[in-house]
Amino acid sequence: AVAAAVRVKQSALLVLLVPCLWAAGAGLGQPKRRLQTRAALALVLAVALPWLKHNWITTLGGTNRAVIESGAAEGDPSPLSLASLFWYPRLFPAQLGAPMLAVGAAGGALALWQRRRPADAATGAAAEPPDQDSGPPTESGGTGSGWGWLLGCALAGWLVTSLSPNKDPRYIAPVLPLLVLLLARGWWVLLQAARARFGPWLGAVLLGVGLLGTGATTASERVGELE
Repeated sequence: AVAAAVRVKQSALLVLLVPCLWAAGAGLGQPKRRLQTRAALALVLAVALPWLKHNWITTLGGTNRAVIESGAAEGDPSPLSLASLFWYPRLFPAQLGAPMLAVGAAGGALALWQRRRPADAATGAAAEPPDQDSGPPTESGGTGSGWGWLLGCALAGWLVTSLSPNKDPRYIAPVLPLLVLLLARGWWVLLQAARARFGPWLGAVLLGVGLLGTGATTASERVGELE
């Protein structure tokens, strides 16, 4: 992924760099994965270095013009300011749809609340067990659900992208699919809660109505922006 990103669109490294370093660190710490990690690094260097050697002047000049000079000309905030840190989150309602974001966030909050309780007081159902796989795959195969890894990749992509002097909305676009997956988890948690409280059929109907309403609202907002 890193090798392809360098050859196609270098700004993808804003999202890929920290997760790849995270995975590489985990791999080097596991004897059975060290050879795999070193082979991956060799592949990246074999693909990227010849391209960078031939295009290094264009890369430096284009990065300075498109990132630093463009950000200064557009009046974007300093990369180390609080305004820069929260620049992209304020765009999420418009990019993802406010209803979709609100419902998914509510489901995420419910999931965190359930994890802190030994049992659901309303239904008597045991809370979901914590995720086994909170990072890159382990030597044992990574049998957990991997939500910690997904959340870590999304947060890393947001933080590193926020450090870019140019705050064009397109730079956060690679993080949006990760956020959609996390929001989908929130919707699923709400569905499970509705099924437990109202029964499987009514819970499914409530989820369907919510999806239809949210989809219609989001679609109308997008059409309004195009007009």
